[in-house]
Amino acid sequence: LILPVLVAVFGILSVYGRQGWLASLCQSLGLEWTFSPYGLQGILLAHVFFNLPMASRLLLQALENIPGEQRQLAAQLGMRGWHFFRFVEWPWLRRQIPPVAALIFMLCFASFATVLSLGGGPQATTIELAIYQALSYDYDPARAAMLALLQMVCCLGLVLLSQRLSKAIAPGTTLLQGWRDPDDRLHSRICDTVLIVLALLLLLPPLLAVIVDGVNRQLPEVLAQPVLWQALWTSLRIALAAGVLCVVL
Repeated sequence: LILPVLVAVFGILSVYGRQGWLASLCQSLGLEWTFSPYGLQGILLAHVFFNLPMASRLLLQALENIPGEQRQLAAQLGMRGWHFFRFVEWPWLRRQIPPVAALIFMLCFASFATVLSLGGGPQATTIELAIYQALSYDYDPARAAMLALLQMVCCLGLVLLSQRLSKAIAPGTTLLQGWRDPDDRLHSRICDTVLIVLALLLLLPPLLAVIVDGVNRQLPEVLAQPVLWQALWTSLRIALAAGVLCVVL
């Protein structure tokens, strides 16, 4: 959420574009790179890039809220693997999955900059782009208002549905800190490591591409431009004022 959308899109294009890192790697190996980051596949890739860390963090937080006493009792009863997930972890996850899914849905449903940057034609047009087109090109505020109302109704209905499906659980207090799963064996660690590495292979290359492409010979010249520092100061003032007002109110 803190990463600017256009910066992330630039990183994705630097890695997955036709002149990107993977295309150059395939060309050096004599292979043909056919994936295009423009269109629905690129938009989906960008949304997964943005929301995968947030979903992982929220679901991991739900698992961390499981009291240590429940884990200890499950260990004493000999619950392992599937049974431990079904009777201990799943009751906590199933209450967190609907609101997390609703949040990600609304973020993707109202996405504008990502779709505008990676949209490959009419097939990738969303309601947000239709609102933009109605205001900027067609000069039709009535149509834009109708589309905005439709978007609000969809998001509101999803929020109400997710609240109905999920019930909050008070985590309470626990006296057991640093609980270690007795079923934490080697193959479990290997599976977790493989999943983490796959996620990092999706998330890190675009960030590295932004850093590599951003640190170049023109960097001192860019840093010396007064307009850069003026824009930075304006952003800081807006963020500071908004943060203070939100906390006070």
